[in-house]
Amino acid sequence: MNLSGYKEILVIDDCKPVRMILHRALERADASWRVREMETGAQALGDAETLGNAGLIIADLEMPGLEASDFLRQLTQHPALQGKPILVLSGEFPAEIQEAYGHLRTIRLLQKPCPSHDIVEVARHLLEEGAP
Repeated sequence: MNLSGYKEILVIDDCKPVRMILHRALERADASWRVREMETGAQALGDAETLGNAGLIIADLEMPGLEASDFLRQLTQHPALQGKPILVLSGEFPAEIQEAYGHLRTIRLLQKPCPSHDIVEVARHLLEEGAP
C-alpha cells in the first residue's frame, strides 16, 4: 500500500482489450485499488519505480520478444519485487513453469480464459495475504 492508502496493481499484457477489462474490473471491485498498465514485459522490467510501487503484479506469461520462462524468472528475481505477489495468466503453463513456480506462496498461476471475477478474487486474496 502506498502513502495515499491505495493499493497499486500493475497489469502487464500485450493485449489492450485484456488490459482494459482487467483495469475496469479491478478498480470496480475495490475503491482502494489503483491499476496501472504496461504493454510489454520489457517495459515493466525496465521500470523499477513502478514495479516497486505495485502491491500486486498481474502478468500475461506470453510476452512478445521474451521467452515465457525467461520473463517469469526475471520478474520473480527483480529486486523491486522481492516477496511481492505475482498473478500469472496464460492459456497454458508448460510443466517446467508449473514445477518451478506453482508451489511458491507469492506466485499464482491462473489459466485463461477465466472470468474477470475469478482474477479479482485471486487478486484480493494475494493482496490480503501480503508479502511474507
